[in-house]
Amino acid sequence: MAEERKSFSSTIMNFFSAFKGMHQTVVLSVCVVVCVLMMILPLPTPLLDFLMILNIALSLVILLLALNVKRAIDFDVFPTMLLLSTIFGLGLNISSTRLILTQGAEFDGRIVRMFSTFVTGSGGTVGLVVGFIMFAILMIVQLVVITKGATRSAEVRARFKLDSMQIDKMDVTNEFAQGHITESEYKRRKKDLQRSVDLFGTLDGASKFVSGNVKAGLVITVINVVGGLIVGVFLHGESWSGAFSNYIGLAIGDGLVSQLPALLVSVASGIIITKGESEDGFPADVSKQFRVNPIMYIIIGALLFLMALIPGFPWYILIPVALGLFYIAYRVWQQDSQADSAGGSDETPESTSGGSAQEQEVVQPLDPISVEIGYGLVPLVSSGTEKKTELLDRIRSLRSEFLNEFGLYIPKVRVKDNLSMDPNEYRIKIYGNPYGKGQMKYGYLLAIGSPSDGREILGEKTVEPSFQLPAVWINSDQIAEAEQKGYTVVDCSTAIVTHLSEILKRHAADLLTLQQVQNLLESIKQDNAAAYDKIISRPVSLTLLQKVFRNLISEGVSIRNVGGIAEAVLTYIDLFGDNADYLSEKVRQALGPQLTQKYLDQDDVLNCITLAPDFQNYLLRLYMENNSFEIKHLIPVPVMSRFMTALQNTVADVTARGYFPLILTTADLRRVVRSLLGKDFASIPVLSISETGDLKMTEIARISVDLKEARE
Repeated sequence: MAEERKSFSSTIMNFFSAFKGMHQTVVLSVCVVVCVLMMILPLPTPLLDFLMILNIALSLVILLLALNVKRAIDFDVFPTMLLLSTIFGLGLNISSTRLILTQGAEFDGRIVRMFSTFVTGSGGTVGLVVGFIMFAILMIVQLVVITKGATRSAEVRARFKLDSMQIDKMDVTNEFAQGHITESEYKRRKKDLQRSVDLFGTLDGASKFVSGNVKAGLVITVINVVGGLIVGVFLHGESWSGAFSNYIGLAIGDGLVSQLPALLVSVASGIIITKGESEDGFPADVSKQFRVNPIMYIIIGALLFLMALIPGFPWYILIPVALGLFYIAYRVWQQDSQADSAGGSDETPESTSGGSAQEQEVVQPLDPISVEIGYGLVPLVSSGTEKKTELLDRIRSLRSEFLNEFGLYIPKVRVKDNLSMDPNEYRIKIYGNPYGKGQMKYGYLLAIGSPSDGREILGEKTVEPSFQLPAVWINSDQIAEAEQKGYTVVDCSTAIVTHLSEILKRHAADLLTLQQVQNLLESIKQDNAAAYDKIISRPVSLTLLQKVFRNLISEGVSIRNVGGIAEAVLTYIDLFGDNADYLSEKVRQALGPQLTQKYLDQDDVLNCITLAPDFQNYLLRLYMENNSFEIKHLIPVPVMSRFMTALQNTVADVTARGYFPLILTTADLRRVVRSLLGKDFASIPVLSISETGDLKMTEIARISVDLKEARE
């Protein structure tokens, strides 16, 4: 008997333990079911009043939570709460509509009556008209201003978050690989990135709940009015004037009760969508950022004080507000003075043992990529302008494009001001070395090219920095005229980012580090485990793979197909050993379809420039005799000069005929011809026949060179 009691007691304890763990799920499930049932089952008016107050309180809680969370992802249950609060509000609205139509003048809902009386007053015609106008204004503000703005912001932010997700993950991975963050921090930040994308993607759709709720509330209000008049006059026997006064007032009160919580949740939605990352939360950020400069409060206070002296203005309001602003300015100045004095007294103590202090200096690594700007261009990234992040956003998009197009992770680009530079100058540096510079005029637009009608546009002539094209600085009101004349119009940020893009394309290979090569290999660990295991088990060094990847990148070949590249290296490494140049050529042949597709015309034909057979045989002989791709120094200067002249003329002719210049040669000579072109013609692709496969090819030009000096 004792054992049975013990077993029964144990069963009861296990039940309560299980219930304790699941009570939150049970409560939430019951609430959702109740929200749905409210649309079907009638509610007594006391319960309806209680739930309406609860709805308003819940909306206020959601609003304050949205206002005080430090990051949007800290409130990532908001989209679901938005849906539940919408269903809850609609359920209450439908329940109140049922009671209003069935009870008519005897409806005793305190909350609806209170809102109706508060807005319409005594219920006369004037009160009803004013109440209806207030309700209409509330609906317009919520639907046109708040909801539409939040919806658009959600769409834009979701798109940018999704576009930048891959580059953000690469940033976190790179920081972890360099030891800047711990493994737990690495996992947390990657999880936060995914949560952030999920949140804004969900908000993009969830914002439609708010606009749908507003429209449904408007329809329900119209039904209340029309249905109330029909029920009151024809079923309850009321007069038209009595029914009009009664049901219009109740419809307005019911509409306000339902739309007030919806308005609060809609505002919360806008706050969540527009909220940035913060360490202290939005209220602390507002307090800190509004204490930037006390001078502005003094200027505004003085202006209000002067307005108070003008007859007719309410001096008894203006003077207290002006004094309040003066007090705020004094408090801001006082806090700034205390911060400066505290910061100025912070000194590094000297060592008292054995003479002078020994300073431990830490060598700061050079920025992989940096853009230095003069103070005249600071507004491009300054927090005090409307386009404060335009340059930074474009650079971020550029990094994403490189990652998607070439598979190359571009490190973060540091934009910093340099007071020693010309105010309108910028410089692009890679590891501290300048690779490009230019002049920009902030506030103006750059019209690039030449006028199609021969009439130049009025403006300051200049040169576009990326391609050294003629250009003109114009005002914003000249855009239509410039485009009509055939100019290409860009702003300063676009011109700088275009210049940066061209420099990165020419020197992208220098940015590929050994750590990035390791990260690339890790990326195929799951999808191509066999290649990964063979790379790790075979004596294939990261340095050799880095050279192969760099050779590909230097010619604009994407390295996203890491598995294919690894397999090609494994196939030919026994034959060529550590010769990265020969391995790169075999990798290119393995990636042939990937290389050629982008050069095909609309008929899938590869239009190419070829070399004359005698010139090819001459180059092949030099290559075979020296077993090296670098034979430029062995070619007589007159022969090399004639080749470069013929190449330049051929490229100009082909381009004028509407073709893209592309050189096709044999597999053995491809790398030789590539080295002959040098930096002057680095943008011209050189393909080998082994890379084209079964493609249709058409010779559009042939380069012939007089080899007289070579024969001698």
